[in-house]
Amino acid sequence: MNFRKVIPLCLTALAAFASAAGAAMTARHSHTSTLLPDGNFLIIGGVTNSANAVTDVVEMYNMTTNAYETWAGGLSVARSSHTATLMSDGRVLVAGGFDASGTPMSSLEICYPNNTPKSCSSIGAVLTTPRGGHTATLLSKGPYSGQVL
Repeated sequence: MNFRKVIPLCLTALAAFASAAGAAMTARHSHTSTLLPDGNFLIIGGVTNSANAVTDVVEMYNMTTNAYETWAGGLSVARSSHTATLMSDGRVLVAGGFDASGTPMSSLEICYPNNTPKSCSSIGAVLTTPRGGHTATLLSKGPYSGQVL
């Protein structure tokens, strides 16, 4: 059994079923949820239930306070169906997705869950091909270790 996969799932389950946890502050779909090394998790972007609008809202569930926190400023650009990859230094790389008009995006953002204040910043249009609904994998071995495929 791979305990590195089981323990984060158990922590996420505890957050989901904790009596005071409640729901995220922004109801949404087509977002990402990223488990952070400290047991907190980050919910980024997506489409809200009200008016089906693409959102730039970033929320973090804090395991210590058992509550959601909304990050001031959020993403630089509202997006849905993007990827959010936890990097080895604790930053989260947000890539691609669809904008408010449903057009695939080529932009990247970096979110800093360890900074005070917590924030995200745009890197710009870096992807060669705009995309949404894709996957992203952090490479951990070989000559490209630390890069995202």
